[in-house]
Amino acid sequence: MAKLRYWLWLSLKRGMTAGKIHELLNYFETPEAIYRADKSSIEAALSRRIGDRPVFRRADIAALSDKELKKAEAVYNACRDKQIKILTQEHELYPKLLLKLPDPPYVLYAKYAERINLNEHLTLAVVGTRKASRYGLSNAEKLSAILAEQGITVVSGMALGIDGAAHRGAIRGGGKTVAVLAGGVDRPSPPSHAGLMREIIKNGMVLSEYPPGTPSLPQHFPIRNRIISGLSHGSIVVEAPEVSGALITARRALDEGKDVFAIPADITSASSVGSNQLLADGAFPVLGPRDIIQHYEGLYGHVMEKNRPASSGQVEAWTPEIPEKREIKKSKDKKTAQKNAVFPKAVARKAPEGLTKEEDAVYALLSEVPVHIDQLTTSGLAPATLSAALTTLEMKGLVQALPGKQFCLSR
Repeated sequence: MAKLRYWLWLSLKRGMTAGKIHELLNYFETPEAIYRADKSSIEAALSRRIGDRPVFRRADIAALSDKELKKAEAVYNACRDKQIKILTQEHELYPKLLLKLPDPPYVLYAKYAERINLNEHLTLAVVGTRKASRYGLSNAEKLSAILAEQGITVVSGMALGIDGAAHRGAIRGGGKTVAVLAGGVDRPSPPSHAGLMREIIKNGMVLSEYPPGTPSLPQHFPIRNRIISGLSHGSIVVEAPEVSGALITARRALDEGKDVFAIPADITSASSVGSNQLLADGAFPVLGPRDIIQHYEGLYGHVMEKNRPASSGQVEAWTPEIPEKREIKKSKDKKTAQKNAVFPKAVARKAPEGLTKEEDAVYALLSEVPVHIDQLTTSGLAPATLSAALTTLEMKGLVQALPGKQFCLSR
């Protein structure tokens, strides 16, 4: 518990994001040094950011001045009782690919039946829409089964639709699969996937940066997606609408200089607009598992061979499903439909007084549900105006910037 208690104490502080921890470690170097620092030392360290782009608030100083360890000890005991492993960046099983992120998680919670070191695996994310068609579900499961059979570890988010199909396929292929959750690894999300989660634990790992008992909240999902892309060598989008968490994962992968693949889908279906657009933008097309295997076997062939299951060769050949025919329904109000698709529904909050016209316009676009900056640009505001308004709203404490260029209203 020695070093671990300080990592838990720091990471469990309310509002203590990976970005803030990074700034603190740049100054204090270790979590124990942060814990032992008195209030004046903490104020001196945090004040360095005033005048630049503020990262910390008064509440952060108060939180870091509180040296109570009961919460850290409670989480440690819960993990021990539930057989949950705690992985800090110093742990040998911590996925080293995550260290390349600008905001890597400093503490991860993992649940697995057999020890699995992802640093010795070729990992690929297979992601897509929750409201998947038969075409998408079938192709996600078949593709994942063949990839797993070839020694590739499938990473996804255990959600309904494509994610669940990807995990099931990897398990059927006899290989390994990793589910990254937006809540505690002791809480299946959705609850209907409790059985699937047990199978994933037997055949790989369930991973999260949230401590046990944490519910899967809407604002956690965009943050979770950076881990899916971060610990994967590449991402495969099977089927995704124009606005989708899968596209956030793909964008993150592109930002990290990683490969992005997409399966061509029905051009008349709204559920595949996003994945088809990825192909138009230059993603690698997947016409069969060989397209992916050939892409990686030159560099990672020895890794794939090492992790190829004994049951290799038992999965049937790739036979893509034919896309379903769907009736295209025209929206009565195209502008309203587009806005609802881009900006998540949430309870509106009245803007405070004293805002400029631009700040007021940006505030009206936001809610407590995180939104990517790319989505905000569809509002018609000039990028420079949008960026300036977001910065001033954040400095006023009205808006919170999250990892992955996500923004939401402060609570």
